[in-house]
Amino acid sequence: MQKGPDRLLTASDVVVEIEGVERPALVARWLSMTLLPAPDVALDGFRRGGAQ
Repeated sequence: MQKGPDRLLTASDVVVEIEGVERPALVARWLSMTLLPAPDVALDGFRRGGAQ
């Protein structure tokens, strides 16, 4: 899911089952927010085209 030009939200559904037990031990939705660099920032954290 896109949450903005610099953010990406992902969701994962997780189920933990125990062998021999009818109901799941855990049911959850795991959310993770990834913050993307601004367009003028390289992945190493330095601004592109700036003074050296």
